[in-house]
Amino acid sequence: YLAGVTHLVLRGYPLDAHNLASLLGPLARWTLTELELLDCPVTAADLHHLVAAPKASSLTTLRVTQLDQESRALLGGSQALTAATIYVDNQVLR
Repeated sequence: YLAGVTHLVLRGYPLDAHNLASLLGPLARWTLTELELLDCPVTAADLHHLVAAPKASSLTTLRVTQLDQESRALLGGSQALTAATIYVDNQVLR
């Protein structure tokens, strides 16, 4: 039972918009405070679903690797993730 999960690390997992939205969606049994997407192929279009997800505002830490410039700009300017420290390739984005 995953209701108590607050920190989730995915490494090399092929994500898409549906997967990302379900991690932080209203039906998720958890409220994540830390999410790490390491070596996961993620596009800016996919990240848009993540930052728009209802529980995205609960994140305090988001770590991602291998992002293009459009994805970095999306995360850096996201109003939904204002409470989160965002790390891209182990450097603070904001």
